[in-house]
Amino acid sequence: MFKKLCTMLLVVVLVAVAGQSVLHAQEPVTIKWLEWWGPEYGEDVMNELTSRFEAETGIRVERTTVNWDSMYDLLLTNAQAGTATYDVLGMEACCFLSGIDKLGGLEDLTPYLERDPEFVERLTALTPVKWRGGVMELNWYIFPYAYVYNIDIFEQAGIEPPKNWDEMVEVTRQLNESGVVQYGFGDSFGGFIHHVSYAVYAGRLAQLGGRMLDENGRAAFNSPEGVAALESWKAFIDSGLLLPGTIGLMETEAREALAAGTTAAMFDGPFAQVIAEQINPDIHLAFAPAWQDVSGSGGYVWAGSGLSISSNSKHKDEAWEFIKFLLSDEITVWLTEKNNIPYATTAAFGSLEESDSPILSQ
Repeated sequence: MFKKLCTMLLVVVLVAVAGQSVLHAQEPVTIKWLEWWGPEYGEDVMNELTSRFEAETGIRVERTTVNWDSMYDLLLTNAQAGTATYDVLGMEACCFLSGIDKLGGLEDLTPYLERDPEFVERLTALTPVKWRGGVMELNWYIFPYAYVYNIDIFEQAGIEPPKNWDEMVEVTRQLNESGVVQYGFGDSFGGFIHHVSYAVYAGRLAQLGGRMLDENGRAAFNSPEGVAALESWKAFIDSGLLLPGTIGLMETEAREALAAGTTAAMFDGPFAQVIAEQINPDIHLAFAPAWQDVSGSGGYVWAGSGLSISSNSKHKDEAWEFIKFLLSDEITVWLTEKNNIPYATTAAFGSLEESDSPILSQ
């Protein structure tokens, strides 16, 4: 009797343990994503991304959206934590990456890429961001900064977009005198990065053939081209042609002026259209054709923003699957059309050949 009772109890215990194991196995993993793109591209787009991934994989995504200016502080806290608060990180090579890497907060993605050569083949040459011998970030999108202008205002004024800096100064004067718009140009010099990357580098230094950094990553803007670029901007600002207060404006304020039709142009990335549409759904923006200086040099500066994995994450494999999803052909082609930004896969860039966007076509 005792033996039979023990056997029954053992069966009950095994069934209970097995039931707990099944429940535990079915419990989905949740990864946490820290990003700044919700306000820029719309919550509906971001929510659709996470919903589609969850439906495909069963992995849950908890998204934390903050302003770009708040990202670095949270990235620092995340890197210093024993266990990561966030698994997938919105990342900027220009501004965040080196500081977080010094704290050991970023996972080297090289081993993940080596295990998945088919995935690597679908990426662009500018997608992997290498730092100190490893790939610490994958750019999610890549783009040039350019002269962005309001198509309708230019057409009403009967003015063609400028092809170089000197034409831009003259076009700004003509727009101011046209009566169609208050100011032909406005920009941002209040932020710590916008005026360097967008305006000075992309807007003038690159056309003069200058560089911010040399091939060894050392400062190279202390050059004749660098001096000429700053002198060009000083003369333009002193001319009184720009939106008043440009020297102290933040980029949000400059974009608001463009979206409201107060200004006709500024230097920005291809996301200018989707951001402006949130203020003015009827606005039509375009990139001017790539500039050349009168000396013959020219071009635009390309940049990107991307994704990294926390080195102290408990869910690195799931985080990697999410990054692969965000950089899949289907998702990047969809996002390129939706957000008017070239996402960093060859499929997304291939889709530009048929784009009717006046920004993406350029």
